[in-house]
Amino acid sequence: MQAQSALLSPGLNQANLQNLDQLGAAGQALQGQSQNQINAAMNQWSYNQNLPLNNLTNYMNLANSL
Repeated sequence: MQAQSALLSPGLNQANLQNLDQLGAAGQALQGQSQNQINAAMNQWSYNQNLPLNNLTNYMNLANSL
């Protein structure tokens, strides 16, 4: 009985390590998605912050070209 358990033990340990690898990969994927959402929010905020100045610059360029 102990001999059989000893033979199964490396396989079980390997399966546990594979499960941990898969869990780590899932965590990295979730972190990547979260970072993409943060980046999108930062880009939207930056766009909105710069919008009035960009509109004024476009207006001034148009007025100066006439």
